[in-house]
Amino acid sequence: MQKRTKCDACAGDLEFIPTHNYIMCKKCGAKYPIKLDKSITQHNYDLEASKKKVLKPSFLKCASCGATVNAEDYALLDKCSYCGNTNFSQDLTKISADAILPFQFDKVEAKDRFKKYIAKKSLIPNALKHSLPKLEVEAKYFTAYVFNGNSKVGYSGTLEYRTEDSDGDTVYRTRHVKGQMDFPFINYMIEASDDMSQYDFNKIAPYNLSKGRKYSYEYVMGQNAEFADISPSQANEVFLVKLRKNIENLVCKFHNCDRVKDLDLSIEFTDKKYSTYLLPSYQFNFSFKEKKYINIMNGETGRITGNLPKSGWKIAFRIFISFLIVLAIVGVVLL
Repeated sequence: MQKRTKCDACAGDLEFIPTHNYIMCKKCGAKYPIKLDKSITQHNYDLEASKKKVLKPSFLKCASCGATVNAEDYALLDKCSYCGNTNFSQDLTKISADAILPFQFDKVEAKDRFKKYIAKKSLIPNALKHSLPKLEVEAKYFTAYVFNGNSKVGYSGTLEYRTEDSDGDTVYRTRHVKGQMDFPFINYMIEASDDMSQYDFNKIAPYNLSKGRKYSYEYVMGQNAEFADISPSQANEVFLVKLRKNIENLVCKFHNCDRVKDLDLSIEFTDKKYSTYLLPSYQFNFSFKEKKYINIMNGETGRITGNLPKSGWKIAFRIFISFLIVLAIVGVVLL
């Protein structure tokens, strides 16, 4: 079936409308429903999957003005930087995602949420709170691999328990443990886009994948999208680190310890699958006192991470108050 890229009525540009299951014409307002499909494909992670390479799609030719655009290797652009033609990248077949979690609110609400977020920050300069500089807001889907399955784990090693010696000082006692357990893993998400770091992703996570749908090109119309810049095997390496850490935490909790000293793990996967998801995010860019700031928002929950300017006098005042409190406590103790 041929993909609809323009309005049937007026040939206007189409865009996905968050919180609604349709695309709408920007020109005449005509609406076209999107077929809702939640049958998301999960691939077996086997030898064949481990050999898959990253494909770098290129979207360089504008169908409207013919300009050659230097797009990012992994990006799907929402408009031509020369003539402004939207839905610039018409070859949507290059997207090979299995699933997509659509935006749950639009740019207007995203901007409003960001302003309220800044207003709650106590160390932000008052000038920024009262008058936010020109704010650029970009809606972008980024790629993540999602792993699901089951494993059998064998473990052997030394755990440490915090206690006190006869003088009341904190010491750690050790205990050797050994055992086996089943460890299912559900929706382990590994970011795979050039513009999103795993650190930032962890800050804005989680995403509720129960709202995910089988990928359909309509959801990215009028938006930006970034493709995977790592292969399934590279994502698997990050997944294994995350899995091992969570297994260590579970073993520690099971044996009521405080921390792991050393622990050898043997993991046998009885079932291991992965899917490629497009997840929604908003990026906010603004300048304040000739310095640029970037913040990223979860396009489903509104959680935010990034850097913001801080007021020097507010920080100094807080340190001064803390110093006074410490002096007061010391004074009470000495009385």
